[in-house]
Amino acid sequence: MLEDVERIINAIYKFQDSKQIEKENLYIDMQIDSSPNEESYFVEYGITDLDSRSCTGLNPKIYYNSMEEAWDSYTEQLEEITEEFTEAHKLVAEPEEYQATAGGGNPAKQIKKV
Repeated sequence: MLEDVERIINAIYKFQDSKQIEKENLYIDMQIDSSPNEESYFVEYGITDLDSRSCTGLNPKIYYNSMEEAWDSYTEQLEEITEEFTEAHKLVAEPEEYQATAGGGNPAKQIKKV
């Protein structure tokens, strides 16, 4: 599941970079839907640029065998994605107050200067 989240986060950053837009102007759309044969469910992702109101779908769609499994993954993925962008936003808002640890540039591994 973390591999899926990582791919989604990377796709969001790639979209943001290609459109040269700010994080505050992005709306991340996640929805659960069923396949036409209704034997599987999938979580689908999209991004809307709030300035232009254009929406772009992201891949991958991630398939599950049941609605419960899709819902559990959806909520976990949403938490991970929200945490990533909340931490990234904090770093952008106050970059001088943070310094990277030995963990590299991962915002989750940043520490506040004292």
